[in-house]
Amino acid sequence: MYLHRNRQIRIVLNISALLSLFFMVVLHMIDRHLITPATPAGIVSLELTGNTAVLSRILEAWHGTPLLWAMLSLGIDYAFILSYTSFLFLICMMLASQYKQRHRFISRAGIILGSLQPVAGLADMGENYFLIRTLLAAKPLRVIALARVAAVLKFILVSAAMFYLLVVLFFLLKERLRKKSSGAFTPGP
Repeated sequence: MYLHRNRQIRIVLNISALLSLFFMVVLHMIDRHLITPATPAGIVSLELTGNTAVLSRILEAWHGTPLLWAMLSLGIDYAFILSYTSFLFLICMMLASQYKQRHRFISRAGIILGSLQPVAGLADMGENYFLIRTLLAAKPLRVIALARVAAVLKFILVSAAMFYLLVVLFFLLKERLRKKSSGAFTPGP
């Protein structure tokens, strides 16, 4: 069975895409409260901090209300994790299914990258756990290095899936335009 033709999966894909966009907007709005000279990239500055000296400057800059915004961001991020990992898993698997017969490499890459999205989600959850522990302690903890490792793993896996998605969508568009110009184009479901 081809996943891209399954109506229920398409509904779940669309819901997870909409939820992902919603949470991205919400997290971006929260992140504006976290941008300081010590954290020019907002929460990402904290995620990628690997040492306690930089962490001390972040904690100092976020003392008070910004710390609450950071905690809110990390809490909401758990819902975002479920939505974006679901979306990336499903879209990679659907594209892999669509290219199963014509391009085995594209199909296998989609299956591998889709299968790795739950790992990205677990890494993101672990990262959040270590960051929340650090923020609740309100002092630099060594677990910040573990948070950075988890963040880097998450960013690599999610970026690879996004790159796959863009490349496959480019080839899909190119293929459809070629078929349309040759008169053999028939729109999909």
